[in-house]
Amino acid sequence: MSSKRDYYEILGVDRTADEGQIKRAYFAKVRKFPPERFPQEFMEIREAYETLTHPEKRDEWERLSSISPAAAALMQKAVEALEDDKPGNAAKYLEKLCKLEPNVSDYHLRLGNAYDQRSWNRKAIEQYRIAIKLDERNAEAWVSLGTAYMRTNENNMVRNTYKEANAAVQRTGIENIRLLTSILVVLGDEECDAQAYLYTIERLLLKLTKVEREEHQDAVTLLFTRCIAAEHFTWLPALERIVNTTPSFQERFQKYLNQLHQRVEIAALSEKGFHPIFTEFFELLINEEIDVDDEDTTGWECTVLAEVPLYRQQIQRLQQEFPNLYSLHTGFFDEVLRTNNAGKMMSSRIRKLRMNHSYPSWIEDAKPEQAVVRTTPKVGRNEPCPCGSGRKYKHCCGA
Repeated sequence: MSSKRDYYEILGVDRTADEGQIKRAYFAKVRKFPPERFPQEFMEIREAYETLTHPEKRDEWERLSSISPAAAALMQKAVEALEDDKPGNAAKYLEKLCKLEPNVSDYHLRLGNAYDQRSWNRKAIEQYRIAIKLDERNAEAWVSLGTAYMRTNENNMVRNTYKEANAAVQRTGIENIRLLTSILVVLGDEECDAQAYLYTIERLLLKLTKVEREEHQDAVTLLFTRCIAAEHFTWLPALERIVNTTPSFQERFQKYLNQLHQRVEIAALSEKGFHPIFTEFFELLINEEIDVDDEDTTGWECTVLAEVPLYRQQIQRLQQEFPNLYSLHTGFFDEVLRTNNAGKMMSSRIRKLRMNHSYPSWIEDAKPEQAVVRTTPKVGRNEPCPCGSGRKYKHCCGA
């Protein structure tokens, strides 16, 4: 085996080799150098395979594989300075590196990151621009540039940056999870091929190890946040597949998936002929503007109970056609479908509201009438009638 760290040479493939060729070469090398007999050689083969089959790692390795000894020394000093939390010192070494080899995109990206850590936003933006000009396939430079504009609240520049990045993706076929996610989040369905990007993100995630996938949880969170906020419901099937790429995603994002399914169902309620009272209630509930136990919910329940014949059939349909929404308030809906005494249910809820001295706006019609206050002394049935007839009250006015 060669001692050089050229991954293409280790696997015995050309620099233009595609994923299939790299995989076949890897298995051939493993058969020749099994790990139990050649542990060191196997580790080199495995490292080469994992790097060259990972688009982001492959791009970075190719950028840095031809680094000169002088550049390597400056890079090492910069890395050590950053590890010591001294971005100012790192920036000095990286400035020298950029002067030594000014045409390497990755050096300008790293210099921009060092400036960014010192909050030198304008300097950082300038370096990110240089990095992109030198290599428009530098995905991290695009993401860093967009993030820098976000920090300076230049929203128009953020949008313009990701429009440029989207055009670069179309031209060069960049495949980078962070970049594609950022383009989707900023531009949405309207200005990019969302379905193609979601498919690519899913495919890239499947290539990663479990640990590497977990490093992209923030990107997946951003996709869900954008999908929910902008109601991009066509993303739902792709997001479900992305969540299923790893058990930790399933655990973390199940809540988001439930919310999306609920919002899809809410959007369909009016199309299915449901009364607007259901749409309004579920929107408030999933937006957490009300809680299932608070007074507004109790008031909404009273509104439904006041017209049970009108709403009971729709609640039955809700149970059958929209189970995700039905589950949000199962206790109340089940009670409505079981009971024949809506008045009793209504009375208990009104008592609850009266105890709390609360009459929400949507229960004003259900507010109980004021109790009648007696203005004269109480008269027993066997006492003389107050009218003065001399007869007992029960045989006179009280008859």
